[in-house]
Amino acid sequence: QQDFSSFAQNTFLLQKDHQEDSEMLHGQVATLEDQLAAAKKQLEASQQGLDNFQLQMQRLAQQLEQQQVLQKAQEKVSQSMRSDLAGLEHRAWEEFASK
Repeated sequence: QQDFSSFAQNTFLLQKDHQEDSEMLHGQVATLEDQLAAAKKQLEASQQGLDNFQLQMQRLAQQLEQQQVLQKAQEKVSQSMRSDLAGLEHRAWEEFASK
């Protein structure tokens, strides 16, 4: 009877240990699941930020390209005006010299 009592006590203690371990593991799993959910939210926010940044960079690249096109057009107009002015100045000197 002492063996049975000892066996029953050991069984009870093992079950108690098993239950405590199981509860501890469930708590750890719940904590890890919460951490995973938080990490997923952070990843989604980071991805959204990256997407927004890439879109902004594309817009800036387009604006830069437009500015470069405008600058080239302005340089051509400016060069044409300088050429016209030089031609007018030359004609003015020719008229002045002929009088």
